[in-house]
Parts: sequence; structure tokens; C-alpha cells
Amino acid sequence: MTFSSKGSEGTVRRVLTGDRHADLFTPVTAPRAFESVVEQLVLALTSGRVEVGDALPSERDLAEIIGVSRPTVRQAVRALAEAGAIEVKRGSGQGIRVLSTALPKEVTNRVATWRREEFAHFYEARRAMEPALFALAAARVTDAELAAIEAELARELKATLDPKRWPLFGLRLLRMIFRAAASPVLEQTAVRTLLQATPAHDLFEPSDELLRWAVERDRTSVAAIRSRDPVRARASAEARLDEWWDHLVAAMEGRPPLDTKVN
Repeated sequence: MTFSSKGSEGTVRRVLTGDRHADLFTPVTAPRAFESVVEQLVLALTSGRVEVGDALPSERDLAEIIGVSRPTVRQAVRALAEAGAIEVKRGSGQGIRVLSTALPKEVTNRVATWRREEFAHFYEARRAMEPALFALAAARVTDAELAAIEAELARELKATLDPKRWPLFGLRLLRMIFRAAASPVLEQTAVRTLLQATPAHDLFEPSDELLRWAVERDRTSVAAIRSRDPVRARASAEARLDEWWDHLVAAMEGRPPLDTKVN
């Protein structure tokens, strides 16, 4: 799934459809249209941008936005309705309404299997951008930004390690580091890619071990930014991404969790 920017394209879609969630969906070009529509619906539901009770674009609008036939959209919508994620009302008051953003594991796993190659592309893109942002942040972070980053880390450290938080864990801290890089275009591109990659976390079996790894990796990242050493910060970002990818590959292959010790 590609999140549209909040610029002209997203604005046009919202105006055309009258729906504030319209820009969650983009045209598909893949021949497997049904799978692509299911992927976009699943990612929309797990993006953090919709809540239970929200209305999604209608089947007609989704077909126009995504560029597929209405029967294809209807088939995908039916699959998500059968999973208990959405409901579809026909006739007066018709529309698609969100029932749950916590999708059954079999649904997210199926989508993740389709998207394995795409996850590899996300990793490659993140590996190209995030180390550069970390290096820039180390060189450019202001005292106020560093204090805010330290405060966010402290909040993380005090928070209860709830495995349910795993998919979104640490995103706020990462975005604060990206912002400290003072490179708006690179930041915005990296944030979009980060959000696109977040559904990959559905492949993991959440555990205290993984959360402890995430906390320690965040601690290491903040220490690198605090050092104001771009080389150290870049290396920290590279290490966290490589470990993330190793964990993800293990999860996709059904292997036991890897050693999560932070060097």
C-alpha cells in the first residue's frame, strides 16, 4: 500500500469522494487485482489512521480510486467482512464501516505472504534513508529536540511492556529523530516508507523478548544521537534495521526467534 501525501492528490480524492479516508487507497497496477485490493484494505485498517466506527469509501468510490472493477472490490470487501473487520450496509445508509482494526492472524499472514517481496523492498528503502537521517540528526539536533527525544525514551522505559503494542512500538521516537535531521523531504519520504512497512510486524509473535530488544535498540539509538557523532548514529541505524530484517525473515520462515541481544 502506498500512502498518498496530504497534498494535491490526497485532497482531490477527498473532494471527489467526500471521504476523509479516501487517500488511504491508491490505484493498483498488479495483475492480481483482488489480492491488491485486500492488501490495501488490510493496511488501511492497521495503519492507525482509522478507528472502529469509521466509514470507508463506498465500493463504487473504492473501485474508482483503486482502478479496478466493482465486482473485484466487492469480493475483497466480502473477504474482510467475513473476517469480522468491516460491515457493509446496502440500500439507504449504505456504506462500509470499520468493526475492528485487530484482524485475525490468518488474514494478516495471508497478506504478508503476498507481500514478502514488497517487505524486502521496504527494508532496502529504509536501509537507504534511515541511516542518513540518523547521521543528520546527530549533527543537527538542537538541545530542545534532544531533550524531547530523551523524554520520549524515558516514557518508553517506564511503560508496561505490552506485546499488543509491538506493531507501533518506537514509531514516535523514530519520527522525532527523523524530524531532528532537519531534512523535510527525506523525513517525509522515510515516514511514509516506515508506515508502509509497519504491517510486517503482524508476522511476529509478540513477546517480552522482542519488546525488550526494541527498548534496548531505542536506548542505543538515542545514545548515538546524544553523542552527536554522525558515524556512530549511522551505524546504530544500520544495526537496528539489519536486526529488524533478520527478525522478520525468521518470522516469515517460521523459525525460532533470533538472538535479540544488542551489541
